[in-house]
Amino acid sequence: MKMQVKMQVLGVKFPPNLHDETKAAAESEGVSVSEFIRQTVVQRLRNGSATNDDNTTDIVPGLFAQLAAKDKQISQLHQLAAMAQTNLGEVTKQLEDKRRSWWQRLTRRTQYF
Repeated sequence: MKMQVKMQVLGVKFPPNLHDETKAAAESEGVSVSEFIRQTVVQRLRNGSATNDDNTTDIVPGLFAQLAAKDKQISQLHQLAAMAQTNLGEVTKQLEDKRRSWWQRLTRRTQYF
């Protein structure tokens, strides 16, 4: 013996174009508009999706572009840090030279000749 479940009414308003599309889709599946909407809602609830997941696929290319831009910025930052390190070494060497007496600087230069 099949148990009957009491159905509750849920009123939904659609704009005319969406109503026509829903009606056409229900007819193509051979079910009533109510049954089509019921099946669609049940499927959506079982999938656990309450938002439109199609929006996420639209932002993926933009995210990849941002990631590429950040990679380029990181590469440029590494180059800048390397140049700064080289410059710092040269400045340190110049400061060491200034701390030596004029005689030490002179003898250091003549060592290479």
